[in-house]
Amino acid sequence: MREKLRWLVEHFEEVMGAAILALMTLFAFANVLTRYLIRYSFAPSEEIEVNALVWITMFGSAAAFKRGTHLKLIFLNRYVGEKAARIFWLFGRILAVTVFGLLIHHGLVQAKVERELGIISEALSVPQWIYTLLLPALCLLVILRILQEVARDFRTRGGG
Repeated sequence: MREKLRWLVEHFEEVMGAAILALMTLFAFANVLTRYLIRYSFAPSEEIEVNALVWITMFGSAAAFKRGTHLKLIFLNRYVGEKAARIFWLFGRILAVTVFGLLIHHGLVQAKVERELGIISEALSVPQWIYTLLLPALCLLVILRILQEVARDFRTRGGG
């Protein structure tokens, strides 16, 4: 049991991404069926799919930082020394944390405004701030994974 829980924690982003992708697939298939069988579009599926696409992207970003397989700009590393390459690497992580931190701030502000204005989603009539509030939470997960990558790198390379 403990091993399964550890595996789930280690592969949290992948599990959530797979679950969201499966949900998106089911909703898209249901929409196709209803559209062709009864000539009625299942509009709520589109609302869920659009929001789920943002969420799956954030889980993918967190997984990429966790593994160190995210998009990197390594062109300059060929022309600079090891120390400068490390500085570029660390600067890139600082920029990434800054960007996701700004996304958290703006996501929280947007969710607050949506809540104050009482904005609801078109298809399901769900308060829009519920969808919006997941973005800052997932950005926090990405920042956690970036910091874990930096800590892991400093442990293996000695920080210098």
